[in-house]
Amino acid sequence: MKQPLQQGYSTLAMVMVLLLLGMLMLGALHHQLTTSVRFSFGERVYLQAYNQAASALSWGKVQSWSRPSIDWQCQQEQTEGLTACLRLIDNNNLALLKAQGKQHGRQQGVWLYHRVVIKQVAASEQYRVTPQPQGWLDFCPERQEVVCK
Repeated sequence: MKQPLQQGYSTLAMVMVLLLLGMLMLGALHHQLTTSVRFSFGERVYLQAYNQAASALSWGKVQSWSRPSIDWQCQQEQTEGLTACLRLIDNNNLALLKAQGKQHGRQQGVWLYHRVVIKQVAASEQYRVTPQPQGWLDFCPERQEVVCK
């Protein structure tokens, strides 16, 4: 009796299907990882800008300011690149302090705001700010957003 010859085509076909599925899964994984890296980079840039804005806001709270007006006056700290600005918002010595954190590659950065009370330092032209409790904001508190620019 003659034994039937085994061709092995079904086994070869299964190996090819498994290889194809593996390649498709690796391609999908590569795409997912690329997207995740891009997303985490954007998040890292935002968090750096946010932390820079928070630092600038803290720095601005301890600075001496000239007499505030309804126009923004800004101070910059050159070493760390911090920017803090002050603007009078009413006649009762209430002002708005804003600080910017810059995002690399983007025109607009992150702005943080804090309502403050201004007080003149005795016998000088300088003013100090006292932060109001719960006066911290991460959005423009003015009705007209152009006022905050």
